[in-house]
Amino acid sequence: MRLSSLLVLLPVALTASYVIPQDTPDGVYRTYLDESGNEVHERIGDGVPIGNAVALRDIVTPQFSNEKRQRIWDTACGCGIGLDHGSTDAAVQDLKNQIGPNNRNQNDINYYSIRGGVVAFSCLDDAWWTTTESGYLTNAYSTITARCGWYIAGTAELSPDGAAEPSVVGYMRYTNGLDFCRNAWASNRASC
Repeated sequence: MRLSSLLVLLPVALTASYVIPQDTPDGVYRTYLDESGNEVHERIGDGVPIGNAVALRDIVTPQFSNEKRQRIWDTACGCGIGLDHGSTDAAVQDLKNQIGPNNRNQNDINYYSIRGGVVAFSCLDDAWWTTTESGYLTNAYSTITARCGWYIAGTAELSPDGAAEPSVVGYMRYTNGLDFCRNAWASNRASC
Protein backbone atom coordinates (compact mmCIF):
# COMPACT_ATOMS: atom_id res chain seq x y z
CA MET A 1 0.00 0.00 0.00
CA ARG A 2 1.29 3.43 -0.86
CA LEU A 3 2.01 6.02 1.83
CA SER A 4 -0.63 8.40 0.42
CA SER A 5 -3.27 5.67 0.82
CA LEU A 6 -2.24 5.11 4.42
CA LEU A 7 -2.46 8.82 5.18
CA VAL A 8 -5.99 8.95 3.75
CA LEU A 9 -7.07 6.03 5.97
CA LEU A 10 -5.46 7.39 9.15
CA PRO A 11 -8.29 9.79 10.16
CA VAL A 12 -10.84 6.99 9.73
CA ALA A 13 -8.86 4.74 12.04
CA LEU A 14 -8.50 7.47 14.65
CA THR A 15 -12.22 8.28 14.81
CA ALA A 16 -13.46 4.85 15.80
CA SER A 17 -17.16 4.40 16.29
CA TYR A 18 -18.33 3.36 19.75
CA VAL A 19 -21.97 2.29 19.59
CA ILE A 20 -23.50 1.33 22.92
CA PRO A 21 -24.93 -2.21 22.56
CA GLN A 22 -28.71 -2.66 22.60
CA ASP A 23 -30.34 -2.65 26.06
CA THR A 24 -27.14 -1.91 27.97
CA PRO A 25 -28.09 -1.59 31.67
CA ASP A 26 -27.18 1.33 33.93
CA GLY A 27 -23.54 1.26 35.01
CA VAL A 28 -20.07 2.55 34.25
CA TYR A 29 -18.25 1.21 31.19
CA ARG A 30 -15.04 1.51 29.26
CA THR A 31 -14.87 0.81 25.57
CA TYR A 32 -11.93 0.19 23.30
CA LEU A 33 -10.86 -1.79 20.24
CA ASP A 34 -9.23 -5.16 20.89
CA GLU A 35 -6.20 -6.49 18.99
CA SER A 36 -8.47 -7.67 16.15
CA GLY A 37 -10.17 -4.29 15.83
CA ASN A 38 -13.41 -5.42 17.48
CA GLU A 39 -15.26 -2.96 19.69
CA VAL A 40 -15.35 -4.03 23.36
CA HIS A 41 -17.69 -2.57 26.01
CA GLU A 42 -16.61 -3.62 29.48
CA ARG A 43 -18.74 -2.93 32.56
CA ILE A 44 -16.49 -1.64 35.34
CA GLY A 45 -18.96 -0.51 38.01
CA ASP A 46 -22.52 0.04 39.16
CA GLY A 47 -22.25 3.68 40.18
CA VAL A 48 -23.54 5.70 43.10
CA PRO A 49 -27.17 5.72 44.21
CA ILE A 50 -28.93 8.58 42.41
CA GLY A 51 -29.73 10.41 45.66
CA ASN A 52 -26.06 10.35 46.72
CA ALA A 53 -24.61 12.04 43.62
CA VAL A 54 -23.28 15.60 43.81
CA ALA A 55 -25.68 17.90 41.97
CA LEU A 56 -24.25 19.84 39.03
CA ARG A 57 -25.39 23.06 40.71
CA ASP A 58 -23.17 22.22 43.71
CA ILE A 59 -19.98 21.63 41.75
CA VAL A 60 -17.22 24.13 42.46
CA THR A 61 -14.95 24.65 39.48
CA PRO A 62 -11.29 24.08 40.43
CA GLN A 63 -8.92 26.96 39.81
CA PHE A 64 -6.12 26.50 37.30
CA SER A 65 -3.01 28.44 36.42
CA ASN A 66 -3.30 31.53 34.22
CA GLU A 67 -2.08 29.47 31.26
CA LYS A 68 -5.02 27.06 31.50
CA ARG A 69 -7.52 29.86 32.07
CA GLN A 70 -6.45 31.47 28.79
CA ARG A 71 -7.16 28.33 26.77
CA ILE A 72 -10.51 28.11 25.05
CA TRP A 73 -13.31 25.60 25.55
CA ASP A 74 -15.08 24.35 22.43
CA THR A 75 -18.70 23.42 23.12
CA ALA A 76 -21.71 21.94 21.38
CA CYS A 77 -25.15 22.31 22.95
CA GLY A 78 -28.29 20.27 22.46
CA CYS A 79 -30.49 23.31 23.06
CA GLY A 80 -33.96 22.22 24.14
CA ILE A 81 -32.81 18.68 25.01
CA GLY A 82 -33.38 18.62 28.75
CA LEU A 83 -32.01 15.78 30.87
CA ASP A 84 -33.31 14.25 34.09
CA HIS A 85 -31.50 15.99 36.96
CA GLY A 86 -30.96 12.96 39.21
CA SER A 87 -29.82 10.69 36.37
CA THR A 88 -27.45 13.36 35.01
CA ASP A 89 -25.93 14.03 38.43
CA ALA A 90 -25.42 10.29 39.03
CA ALA A 91 -23.92 9.64 35.57
CA VAL A 92 -21.47 12.53 35.99
CA GLN A 93 -20.52 11.42 39.52
CA ASP A 94 -19.98 7.83 38.33
CA LEU A 95 -17.65 9.00 35.58
CA LYS A 96 -15.66 11.26 37.90
CA ASN A 97 -15.36 8.50 40.51
CA GLN A 98 -14.14 6.01 37.91
CA ILE A 99 -11.60 8.29 36.24
CA GLY A 100 -10.24 9.76 39.46
CA PRO A 101 -7.86 12.68 39.99
CA ASN A 102 -4.82 11.75 37.86
CA ASN A 103 -5.65 9.46 34.96
CA ARG A 104 -3.55 9.67 31.79
CA ASN A 105 -5.38 7.79 29.10
CA GLN A 106 -2.73 6.26 26.87
CA ASN A 107 -4.64 3.12 25.98
CA ASP A 108 -7.28 4.50 23.63
CA ILE A 109 -10.07 3.86 26.14
CA ASN A 110 -13.31 5.81 26.23
CA TYR A 111 -15.48 5.88 29.35
CA TYR A 112 -19.23 6.28 29.75
CA SER A 113 -21.86 5.98 32.42
CA ILE A 114 -25.52 5.24 31.80
CA ARG A 115 -28.05 6.33 34.41
CA GLY A 116 -31.72 6.25 33.52
CA GLY A 117 -32.10 8.01 30.20
CA VAL A 118 -28.73 9.81 30.41
CA VAL A 119 -25.22 8.88 29.29
CA ALA A 120 -22.19 10.88 30.49
CA PHE A 121 -18.99 10.26 28.54
CA SER A 122 -15.31 10.99 28.06
CA CYS A 123 -14.00 10.23 24.56
CA LEU A 124 -10.60 10.42 22.96
CA ASP A 125 -10.71 12.86 20.07
CA ASP A 126 -8.30 11.63 17.41
CA ALA A 127 -5.37 11.59 19.82
CA TRP A 128 -2.76 8.96 20.49
CA TRP A 129 -3.02 9.77 24.17
CA THR A 130 -4.92 12.27 26.22
CA THR A 131 -5.40 13.57 29.71
CA THR A 132 -8.59 12.86 31.56
CA GLU A 133 -9.02 13.52 35.23
CA SER A 134 -11.89 14.34 37.54
CA GLY A 135 -10.84 18.03 37.71
CA TYR A 136 -10.94 18.27 33.92
CA LEU A 137 -14.39 16.66 33.95
CA THR A 138 -15.58 19.16 36.58
CA ASN A 139 -14.42 22.08 34.41
CA ALA A 140 -15.93 20.57 31.27
CA TYR A 141 -19.32 19.98 32.90
CA SER A 142 -19.26 23.48 34.43
CA THR A 143 -18.58 24.91 30.98
CA ILE A 144 -21.45 22.90 29.47
CA THR A 145 -23.79 24.20 32.18
CA ALA A 146 -22.64 27.80 31.68
CA ARG A 147 -23.01 27.73 27.90
CA CYS A 148 -25.85 25.26 27.31
CA GLY A 149 -27.96 25.67 30.45
CA TRP A 150 -28.89 23.59 33.49
CA TYR A 151 -29.22 19.91 32.59
CA ILE A 152 -29.19 20.53 28.83
CA ALA A 153 -27.35 17.99 26.65
CA GLY A 154 -23.90 19.24 25.72
CA THR A 155 -20.25 18.56 24.94
CA ALA A 156 -17.04 20.39 25.86
CA GLU A 157 -13.36 20.08 25.01
CA LEU A 158 -10.49 22.32 26.09
CA SER A 159 -8.53 23.56 23.10
CA PRO A 160 -5.34 21.51 22.65
CA ASP A 161 -2.15 22.94 24.09
CA GLY A 162 0.24 20.94 21.96
CA ALA A 163 1.25 18.55 24.74
CA ALA A 164 -1.84 16.40 24.94
CA GLU A 165 -5.23 16.38 23.31
CA PRO A 166 -7.88 16.75 26.01
CA SER A 167 -10.76 14.34 25.92
CA VAL A 168 -14.23 15.25 24.70
CA VAL A 169 -16.62 15.29 27.66
CA GLY A 170 -20.38 15.59 27.80
CA TYR A 171 -23.77 14.13 28.48
CA MET A 172 -26.79 13.39 26.31
CA ARG A 173 -29.96 11.34 26.22
CA TYR A 174 -29.29 7.62 26.12
CA THR A 175 -30.93 5.58 23.36
CA ASN A 176 -30.30 2.07 22.09
CA GLY A 177 -27.53 2.03 19.50
CA LEU A 178 -26.17 5.45 20.52
CA ASP A 179 -22.73 6.33 19.14
CA PHE A 180 -21.88 8.81 21.88
CA CYS A 181 -18.40 9.77 20.66
CA ARG A 182 -19.55 10.60 17.12
CA ASN A 183 -22.76 12.26 18.27
CA ALA A 184 -20.89 14.46 20.75
CA TRP A 185 -20.39 17.20 18.14
CA ALA A 186 -23.70 16.72 16.28
CA SER A 187 -24.96 20.18 17.26
CA ASN A 188 -23.64 23.32 15.60
CA ARG A 189 -24.74 25.47 18.57
CA ALA A 190 -21.91 26.57 20.90
CA SER A 191 -24.41 28.01 23.39
CA CYS A 192 -28.15 28.25 24.04
